[in-house]
Amino acid sequence: MRHTPIPSLLSKRNRCPSRRIGHPCDRSAQYVPHEPGSRRLDHHRRVRNRGCVAPSDLTHRQYGGVVLNRIAPHACRGTVAGVLDTSRGEKEVNTKYHEKTIPDPEPMAARREAILSKPGGASALAIRRGGLRLIEGMSEKLYANSPTGRSSRDLLLSLKDSQTGATGVILCNGPSLNQTELEAIGDAPTILMNRGYLLWNRLPAPPTLLCISADLVIEQYEPEISALDVPLILSKKHLRYTARRDKSAFLQPSRNWGFATEIGLQLHLGYTVTYWALQMAYHLGWSKAIIVGMDHRYDQTGDPTKEVTTRGNDANHFDPNYFQDGARWLLPALEMNEYSYRLANSAFRADNREIVDCTVNGACHIFRRSDLRTELSS
Repeated sequence: MRHTPIPSLLSKRNRCPSRRIGHPCDRSAQYVPHEPGSRRLDHHRRVRNRGCVAPSDLTHRQYGGVVLNRIAPHACRGTVAGVLDTSRGEKEVNTKYHEKTIPDPEPMAARREAILSKPGGASALAIRRGGLRLIEGMSEKLYANSPTGRSSRDLLLSLKDSQTGATGVILCNGPSLNQTELEAIGDAPTILMNRGYLLWNRLPAPPTLLCISADLVIEQYEPEISALDVPLILSKKHLRYTARRDKSAFLQPSRNWGFATEIGLQLHLGYTVTYWALQMAYHLGWSKAIIVGMDHRYDQTGDPTKEVTTRGNDANHFDPNYFQDGARWLLPALEMNEYSYRLANSAFRADNREIVDCTVNGACHIFRRSDLRTELSS
């Protein structure tokens, strides 16, 4: 096992005072894990990661405006636990997730079982997950103190529960939208996704949000998107493609595949922008989220990381010019999408909210199916 050291939190003066050549803390020594939660490290064991932390009481240190807890006495160098000290009045920024009750999808379950079948696999998996959460948590807090992080956080806070109890509509981009009675939406709040802004003139009222998770969308259509007068929910990776900062929230993609019930500055993409939109609908306070245009079928499937090029008209979206001839896009991951939808459905139901699929002839069967007019009038 190898831990990732965090040099900024472990200066030379914090290392073991008895360190010397040949001492067990020598950086060339091998790592032997200590008991979880122990307050000391047996110096007769050999330790990697450049030594241990000198004994001291837990104190607080300031790093770029973020308060971090100092490491517990004699903790291994790779097990730094930096968190906001909320007892000192620091604002909590971490994303909070709904507790999972849904079994993992087959690809994830197979990988997990392969790890668990190896000696020490359970410990390795637990350490890996804990390390990822620690790193993501610290990264989220540090990002919150950057100018972009602060402006993104301000926008998210202004949207939080701003439409509590509302029935809103999430417009996916399938061809079935051309068979959907969009005028029935009336003044209900709406969320558009990716190039869904091409629907703008067909909607009775301006949208509440535009969510974009696909890098290739913002890369190829940035001038159009930046000119829109609507709040944007984007990925932090999109900072390289756009100069727009006003009315825009740039979220860090998270590796924690969960449904966010409290959005800090991270979200899991869920392999579909619809998952992002559902988390934003929950953030807005919607009691019922109606989905239309989620056909859940494509004329091409395969590796979801594979980039393909459109040839001729786009048959997978409501507009034949959604991805014009020569435009680049990624293949869908329908099995992964369905797992994300199950997570979203579970989170909504746990809070006495509901997701209803009103797609005309849709192929997804995760949510309750109904008719758009019926659901908007009920």
